[in-house]
Amino acid sequence: MSFGWDSELEFHEMWKPYELPISEALHKVEEAEAQGLVRVGTADVLVSVASVELTLCHESDLHLKGEGSLFQAIAARWEEAGLAPSEVTPSNFKWPGKG
Repeated sequence: MSFGWDSELEFHEMWKPYELPISEALHKVEEAEAQGLVRVGTADVLVSVASVELTLCHESDLHLKGEGSLFQAIAARWEEAGLAPSEVTPSNFKWPGKG
């Protein structure tokens, strides 16, 4: 788990991984909110389990990346709940002059 963009952490502290049991993730987020480090929905909160990464995005949406049975189960559950996940394909954009 880590905290990223739009958190109140110094830039070099963002995306620094915290190793903890998944059962403690909610407590870690609540603790970080209480300390004023993050606010869910306005700062990135990243949780990684096995080959799946869930991001509670600073733009108030969810990002799900991964592969395998856990990823498929989460995606299927979202669809069953009436959510409409959309796949985002990586961009081939290259900055001019950057090769």
